[in-house]
Amino acid sequence: MEHKDIDKIIRNSYENVKIPDNLFENAYSNLEYKKPHTWYFKYAAVFVLIIGITITLIIILNKQNKNENIQTPNVAVEKPIQNEEKKLPVASSIINLIGDEYVQNRNLFISPVGLNLVEEETQNIVVVKLEKILYYTNYIEKRNVYTITPFTASKVSVVKSYKGNLTGELEIMSYGGVITLSDYEKACEPEQIKKQGLDKKTQEEKDTTYIEVLNSLTAPLPKLVEGKYYLVFMNYNDNFEKYQVLDTLLYEYDIETDKIRNTDTNEWEDYTFGAN
Repeated sequence: MEHKDIDKIIRNSYENVKIPDNLFENAYSNLEYKKPHTWYFKYAAVFVLIIGITITLIIILNKQNKNENIQTPNVAVEKPIQNEEKKLPVASSIINLIGDEYVQNRNLFISPVGLNLVEEETQNIVVVKLEKILYYTNYIEKRNVYTITPFTASKVSVVKSYKGNLTGELEIMSYGGVITLSDYEKACEPEQIKKQGLDKKTQEEKDTTYIEVLNSLTAPLPKLVEGKYYLVFMNYNDNFEKYQVLDTLLYEYDIETDKIRNTDTNEWEDYTFGAN
């Protein structure tokens, strides 16, 4: 049998396997026709090796194609929420520390007009737009103390400056807000707790009951409403690491007329910076 006949038989047997055309020529070059059994075994070994390599490559390529064709399900991945905003609590009752008679008989509104000393001592007198009420608290972290009077943290944007160089958005603290009975209790003396009947309430009641505190610092303040404008007198407070409104010097402001609202009469009054 001629070499070419053997070549043809093997090619026909493995017609699905692509083998280089010169493969058999290279295999035959070192064989002696007089010893067919020698070149046959060498040829067979080479061929088996080639087939093994080819099959291995086919398997590897098939696995790669399968991996490439696997599609990740189109499922929205929920990212962890940082600084998750809690819904602002609503007070179900008021703790009145100044008495109804005090509130009814005393004019609590303090007009900023003519308060030259206050204007001199205040670092920043600005009109702000209340963008968002962030949270309420009566805990001062830096001092590790609870206070009888709650605070409101708000995000505001400065729209007009009478004094100071504040611009843009910032967070401020002001008096007033809603806290739990349990947080309020942490600021009270034992006799206050008994006087107000807090010692008779369960811990669950204290943790789930929200209150407003009415005193000389919160009574004169206008209700904070997101989107409204306010005239505020502020100094920087290291304890809060924020600007804090001084006492009750926070007023609802009409941005078009430059007037402030009197919280006692509900009338609008002129505000002039530096008025005597």
